[in-house]
Amino acid sequence: MVSQSRLKELLEYNPDTGEFVWLCNKGSRAVKGCIAGNKNKITGYVVISIDGHRYLAHRLAFVYMLGVEPEVHTDHINGIRCDNRWCNLREVTAKQNHRNRRRHKSNTSGITGVRWHKSSNKWLSEIRYNYRSLHLGLFDDKFDAICARKSAELEYNFHENHGI
Repeated sequence: MVSQSRLKELLEYNPDTGEFVWLCNKGSRAVKGCIAGNKNKITGYVVISIDGHRYLAHRLAFVYMLGVEPEVHTDHINGIRCDNRWCNLREVTAKQNHRNRRRHKSNTSGITGVRWHKSSNKWLSEIRYNYRSLHLGLFDDKFDAICARKSAELEYNFHENHGI
């Protein structure tokens, strides 16, 4: 990882906008005063090249602000991977990071952990906790399945943005 002193020599980080700006010319793409980095089309994260190495902007924000790289994971609290405002970033464990995931694109019920169970003709509610899937019940009413899931999220300390 690049040092904090080297980072501050090359870039300025605005914690209110989450943007890094070049402080000097480093080539045709890195021009003084221009916003540094590009959004990766596949992952959605902002990537900045410094001295021939590629870094994730959200990890650079920690180095810039605290002088150290996050030990494990950095979570974008609102789930938007290119939103690198300091108030939107937090250092988390892998478990905490998984408890603030967005709803999967294949979700059809609109609620993470709630799906239609065809063979029983009921709504199934479940949650993953400690690497195990926990069955919360089968329900005639979708609302009851959602309530079971939301109660489990509270019980197991999931982030309020989980599944949005």
